[in-house]
Amino acid sequence: MSTILNAHWGIVVNSRAGTRVLGKNYSKIDTFLNKMNINFTKILTEYQGHAIEIAKNLVEKGIRHLFLIGGDGTLNEVVNGIYTSNIVDKEQVTIAVIPYGSGNDWARYWNLSKKISKLQPLFTNEKIVNVDIGKFSCKISENQTYERFFLNAAGFGFDGQVVKTTNKMKKIWGNSSTYYIAMLSAVFITPSQKMILRGYKEIEDKIFSVAIGNGCFSGGGMKQVPKADPTDGLLHITAIKRPKFLQIISGLIYLFKGKIDEHSLVHSFATEHFTAKTTKPVAIETDGVEIPESTELYFKIVPKALKMLIP
Repeated sequence: MSTILNAHWGIVVNSRAGTRVLGKNYSKIDTFLNKMNINFTKILTEYQGHAIEIAKNLVEKGIRHLFLIGGDGTLNEVVNGIYTSNIVDKEQVTIAVIPYGSGNDWARYWNLSKKISKLQPLFTNEKIVNVDIGKFSCKISENQTYERFFLNAAGFGFDGQVVKTTNKMKKIWGNSSTYYIAMLSAVFITPSQKMILRGYKEIEDKIFSVAIGNGCFSGGGMKQVPKADPTDGLLHITAIKRPKFLQIISGLIYLFKGKIDEHSLVHSFATEHFTAKTTKPVAIETDGVEIPESTELYFKIVPKALKMLIP
């Protein structure tokens, strides 16, 4: 008997994901689920952070299959809902994803599609992989620590500043092209600073940006951590020193060829856990979610943390 088709699925829908196409496909998704006789409970998010509450409530009610309709930020919230819940078998939760965000970097790695026609084979082939997640924490005051889990990637320095600037621009201009404008802006406003990075090896240098990858894509398809694999039990680190103008051009070429780890300004390594100490508070993001700034950052891999349906 099919464990996938006979499971009770919790459907988490980000109704404000990065595309208006989703609204047109609500009924088609429901039609598919009903046609396949899948038992489901569907809940739409109403505000930022709501998917954390939804996922937490669903798994604590006994549901172990979650169908996520949204972008990388929605996936991040669902993972945090699962991993801040009180269930003991978190690694037994199975997720399925239809990518409806603006970046969809996690979905890009797995070649997931938003086409309704691709749903049937996704559910009937029952191809399941165990995926890792990352756990991040940072010290935000003498007596307070902030924690967050992430599915695809995290970053700080330039990487974090891009997200911080994007969020400010969205409040003024909406979603249209703000990410790329924020990238250009962040090149000029992000300072490099002395950092001590410790993982598989120790690096002490003036660093401009650090990317931490579970998946290899970020920023809507760029490979900042080209060798990252969500099943290898490792975090992949790319630390970049501040480039000069011509080095920005060469760096972009390396980046889009998936070879940024070969650039002369880059330190790269893979590790199970990773710490960073910075001279001044640094901008931080996980899966495109802005995190409070800090000078002490901690990352670790959580191997085989979730099950996932893949094509």
